[in-house]
Amino acid sequence: MILNQIIIAATLEYITLASVIVPLVSYLLFCKRKQDIILRVLFFYIVYSSVNDNVLYFVVSERPSLLKLYHFLISLFTVVEFCILAWILYKLNTSRLRRIIISICATGFILFCIITYFTSLKQLSFDSLPASIEAILLLIFCIFYFYEQLTMIVSAPIYQSNSFWIVFSIMVYTSLSFFLFLQSSITPFQIIDNYWDINLVSNILKNIIFAIAFVIKSETPTNRGDMRQNELKFRITPSYKP
Repeated sequence: MILNQIIIAATLEYITLASVIVPLVSYLLFCKRKQDIILRVLFFYIVYSSVNDNVLYFVVSERPSLLKLYHFLISLFTVVEFCILAWILYKLNTSRLRRIIISICATGFILFCIITYFTSLKQLSFDSLPASIEAILLLIFCIFYFYEQLTMIVSAPIYQSNSFWIVFSIMVYTSLSFFLFLQSSITPFQIIDNYWDINLVSNILKNIIFAIAFVIKSETPTNRGDMRQNELKFRITPSYKP
């Protein structure tokens, strides 16, 4: 029974590491909008995430002498991942107020991560608290995007846009990982390790959905919300003068 669990966990880890090939191939071979800055940044994030995961898994994790390096790479990844995904969500949200909120939260989170890193050097472990805060902030930013889409008049269904699949992927990834990261700080490693497969599944789903975002040909639906006022005026303004 235990042997089967070990085999399943190891297989899932290798599938997770290999799943990054799907969005990379989708971008390089099928993406028709490589000039889009958001898609370029997303591609960079996928490459960086893949390199970091492979270094941690094959080089650092099995060497106790590199525990400080492991802690540094994990903490750095949390900050870089948040900055990239928060920037993407910032660009996809057009509301000035929501952009200000994202900027303030991002600045505060980065400062918090720096302080947490230096205060946790004596107890080298997974940065569960920053990772949990990252997840909940990104979930809130995703909700900002979907709320904005609900209040907009668009020229095409939302699922035909790249932005929908990008935000949906971020939402799936963070929502699946949030409670796992939150519990990891108060749960013994032996127990949380049994549930770490949830994080692996979230990474696999994230890569698959990112691949869909790359192959979607249509651009982000045009915001026609500014037409509402003109349409309303047209309806209530007489077409002739008495």
